[in-house]
Amino acid sequence: LHDAARYGDVEAVEDFIAVGKDINARDSSSRTPIHYAIAFGKGDAGEEIFNLLLEAGADLTATDEKKNTPLHYACGYGKPFAVKALLEKGCDKTATNGTGKKPIELVKL
Repeated sequence: LHDAARYGDVEAVEDFIAVGKDINARDSSSRTPIHYAIAFGKGDAGEEIFNLLLEAGADLTATDEKKNTPLHYACGYGKPFAVKALLEKGCDKTATNGTGKKPIELVKL
């Protein structure tokens, strides 16, 4: 599921969700598929995968090994669609990562 999210394989993500794969599985750096969708997703496929994971109940409070939440990723990787969706879902915009930064502090203008 991580690789499908990383490489924009919408069909594979749909199939994994349909067969009950753990959408909150962690990789060796504690990242979940939604972290991958935000970090590596490109274009319509990236946004579609993000939305599929969101609708399937992805853990929006999941932190990677550096304590970055999906909102940290969305801000840091410049994904406004994800920032908007995560804020609408009530994600904590004051959460700090391992270096003490809030998501807004990772935005690159």
